[in-house]
Amino acid sequence: MNPGSWLKYASEKLGKLPDSYLVFDIETTGLDLTIDIPGQIGWAVVENNKVVDSGSRTLNWLRGQPPEFHYWISDRIARTKNQFEYKKGVATGKVYGISVDRLRQGDIPEKVLREFHSLVNECKKNGFKFIAHNGLRLDQPMLDRILSEISEGGMRLKFKPDEYLDTLSIEKSVQLFPEISDEETWLDFCKRAYRLGGSSVKGSLDNHCSVKYDLAKKHNLDMNKAHEADFDCLLTHYLFQEYKELERN
Repeated sequence: MNPGSWLKYASEKLGKLPDSYLVFDIETTGLDLTIDIPGQIGWAVVENNKVVDSGSRTLNWLRGQPPEFHYWISDRIARTKNQFEYKKGVATGKVYGISVDRLRQGDIPEKVLREFHSLVNECKKNGFKFIAHNGLRLDQPMLDRILSEISEGGMRLKFKPDEYLDTLSIEKSVQLFPEISDEETWLDFCKRAYRLGGSSVKGSLDNHCSVKYDLAKKHNLDMNKAHEADFDCLLTHYLFQEYKELERN
């Protein structure tokens, strides 16, 4: 089996790779799903395989908050920046773009999140699917929690079994060619496929996928913009189109 034949197999078992979808991504104050918050949210609306709208918004959580909250969020950002940019004291080459100054220049979080939730609902109504890279382990649960908190449970970010595909799960799969059970959906499979091969199977969006598929050269991308939410949404879209091309061939 090769990547293209596995993708044909996956499409037969789980459903065709979609032509129209919403890519979403967040940059956060940290990775703790119980306390951290999104500092930036990005999106790319793709209709018939073409990007028709994309962008990002920064969320200003600091407006009107007491000094204690300012200290807390400054500490979370500093810790995350250090973990992101250094590993055992050695620079990783990655840049963590969230800062207190950027947050202060951002928009009212409730407004941004409600507009994003409206976009999600509009896409659902029109039969779009939803795509993220590693989204089920960070982006979706954090957004679901925050949306619920600001609306007292009135807004959520949940996906039906056939609505969500994850490019990290697909990338691991086109290396390992896993079998798919008759009972699985795309959502079920993507949750399971995160664990395939453990850390020995690479799937990083910028360091692995963009290099493997030569995305920067193909699409004239400045990879210094990686880990900005809007850039990562476009990068995820281009990666997903690579899988569609492999499936066709």
